[in-house]
Amino acid sequence: DCFDGVRIEKGSAENLLVENVEAYDCDNCGFRIGNGVTADGVIFRRCVSHDNAGGDDSDGFAINNSAFAKNVRFEFCHAFQNGASGFAISTGEAPTGENVVLYGCVAHHNGSLTWGANFRCKKAGVQFISCAGWLTGPTGEPNFVMYGNDILLLNCTSGANDNRGIVVSGKNVRIKNCVIARSKGSAIGLIKVRVDTTPACTVENSLIYDCASPGAFPVGILGNANADPKFINPEANDYRI
Repeated sequence: DCFDGVRIEKGSAENLLVENVEAYDCDNCGFRIGNGVTADGVIFRRCVSHDNAGGDDSDGFAINNSAFAKNVRFEFCHAFQNGASGFAISTGEAPTGENVVLYGCVAHHNGSLTWGANFRCKKAGVQFISCAGWLTGPTGEPNFVMYGNDILLLNCTSGANDNRGIVVSGKNVRIKNCVIARSKGSAIGLIKVRVDTTPACTVENSLIYDCASPGAFPVGILGNANADPKFINPEANDYRI
């Protein structure tokens, strides 16, 4: 029992590697960068965060609003059954292009306690590469929720979900070489959350399969298609191609 499993806060953290660490049963977040820290060159590699569900802020991995984070990477990390989001990347004070990357990360069954997506991003310029998410908790939120601008989703997979696969509220969100499958709502939804913001995304070379509707997914142009991606075993949540 603890508040956060691994918390990086206050002062500065440079060239730090957190590798092969498991955080679970925490009252708050599994892994967090927050509380005014300047984080530069921080890597979380092959870390697992699960069953952290003590309060409303129970994310698996998080970068707080109060953190100045650049050159931060999450590599092959796994988040599941956390109370809030699996990965929550908030706005912070860093400018666009601070090089926050999630590579090969997996998130599923998050939002077990309160509102929570598998991947939620409010920061501009973040890259999601080869990430996969499926199924959220009882509130049934989307797999990917992109509030920030200039975000890239490359080679990502959105699997089964009771809601939409991907929700976009920012501008210039690029979705490329992705698969969106088995959403009971639309594949991609554009949601305007502020009066001064009109969401916009581009989708290229991607597949939609077995969703209730395409939503903002442009089928038949830019290499996009409605076709079976031929997952190995989607019924067992094996979303490899």
